[in-house]
Amino acid sequence: MDIRAEQLPEALLVTITGPLDRATAPRARQQLMPIASSIGFHEGQSLLLDLSGVKVLTGAGARVLYDLHVDLRHRSQALLLCAPTPAVADILAFTGLPRLVPVHADVAEARRALAP
Repeated sequence: MDIRAEQLPEALLVTITGPLDRATAPRARQQLMPIASSIGFHEGQSLLLDLSGVKVLTGAGARVLYDLHVDLRHRSQALLLCAPTPAVADILAFTGLPRLVPVHADVAEARRALAP
């Protein structure tokens, strides 16, 4: 699993590549939480999480995403999920996470949603 972050003008874009499952969830949590509070990520900004490279998502991985959402909400920030594969979208729907966190077809759509 690989996690990369890029500061965009309107948000922090984080891209995950690889499985987000029981084996990788602890490392994902360990990497994502500090990224969310990294340089350039200010109160009121959003974190766009690009899931296009995630082919496997399990309950453990979904829990990491939920915990990230809660952490960001406590700091008046928002999480937007982007580009889940059909299999990942199915798991997200099963967990109910899309009722709490917006899911967008791709990063461009999420960025448009943030436009004033």
